[in-house]
Amino acid sequence: MGAAAVAAVAAASWLGTTRTALAPAASAPSTTASASPAGAPVADAGARDADPLDEWLLGDVPRLSASASELPPDAPKQVRFGVVLVAYRGAEGAGPHARSKGEAFALARSLAELGEHDFRAAVQRGDAGSTSDAGRMPRGVLEPTVERALFTLPKGGVSPPVDTPRGFWVLRRVD
Repeated sequence: MGAAAVAAVAAASWLGTTRTALAPAASAPSTTASASPAGAPVADAGARDADPLDEWLLGDVPRLSASASELPPDAPKQVRFGVVLVAYRGAEGAGPHARSKGEAFALARSLAELGEHDFRAAVQRGDAGSTSDAGRMPRGVLEPTVERALFTLPKGGVSPPVDTPRGFWVLRRVD
């Protein structure tokens, strides 16, 4: 998937459903503590339907609030990146037989760990639409939590799973 396609999907998500989904779930207070192997918080672009097991599995997943999405002044104006997609039931575009959110998070977390050493292998194990090079992305196109995760990564850095309306994303900043 090229940068233009990723930008179109991201913009459509942001313009369509994400504005109202950015408020943290009432049962999940915002925090910036880390539970990821990379030491960064997992971003949550909003609560979607989840079963109690998923809520229990994801109970310790840190979430960034919309106000935490502002970029630092030294963040780049644009980046080249790759993305591993992991869809789950209830996410936009997920099929009727998609995995649970808890299963998706576990897979995304393991793919983030793999991606730190071999991002191409992580992409191959991700869902359709995963790519090691999605092209260049300017600021202001992606959802705030995704943009913060991507634009604060160091060159070559891999993010922990970022919860988006389309499922979990594991991002790698190429340059």
